[in-house]
Amino acid sequence: MEQSRPAQAAQQERLSNPFRPSNLLALFVRPGRFFGDQVALRNPRFYEGVAWAAGVVYACGRVDQMTMRSPQLASLPPEQVGFIALFAQSWVAYWLFALVLGAVAGVAIWYIGGWWYHVRIRWSGADDADRREARIVYVWTSLISVIPSLMFLVVQTARYRSCLASLESADLWGAAVLPFVPWSFAVSYCAVRKVFAVRRGRAVFWFLILPTLVFVVGVVGLVLLGALGRPNASLL
Repeated sequence: MEQSRPAQAAQQERLSNPFRPSNLLALFVRPGRFFGDQVALRNPRFYEGVAWAAGVVYACGRVDQMTMRSPQLASLPPEQVGFIALFAQSWVAYWLFALVLGAVAGVAIWYIGGWWYHVRIRWSGADDADRREARIVYVWTSLISVIPSLMFLVVQTARYRSCLASLESADLWGAAVLPFVPWSFAVSYCAVRKVFAVRRGRAVFWFLILPTLVFVVGVVGLVLLGALGRPNASLL
């Protein structure tokens, strides 16, 4: 039975914009539907924007890491601090830096991250997987962690006078973003299974087990480094 014109128009509208709230919700909780229905995912203006957003999050992370290594920056005037430290003391400079570097990082994410994603798909059994298609799926699955990260950064921008002040507050809300990283692994696995002819066992290893192990080792390493960096810290 053919759909009515209003129903067809509504379906076409849903398929034409992946950023509709209902579509983004599907990405988080029903990735099979998201990657199965969304013909607009292959539109360059959409996936290039997603890659840029992922690059912005990466750039923000780089500034945060460098700022945490130099706690004395708060007591210095802007003319006496370094290039990165200047961004740490001004949200305007921070976001300008993130937007510019994010464009460069987004290109690296698309080519380098997409290359590794394509390799894992091939090692999962899809030898004829299209490289461009793999990169598109890769950047879309990155939104699972990119969206919460950007939301957290926007909130921190509104709450604190600078990135440095935000980091010095010892705000634990940033930890709320962490669970989205392993969840992105699960979404990535579902997407790969939906789009490519991969073998289930191999895909489980390359897209669930291995990334989770790397994530756990990374988190444990950061916790240990933080403990060692504190005065009079003890691991016992």
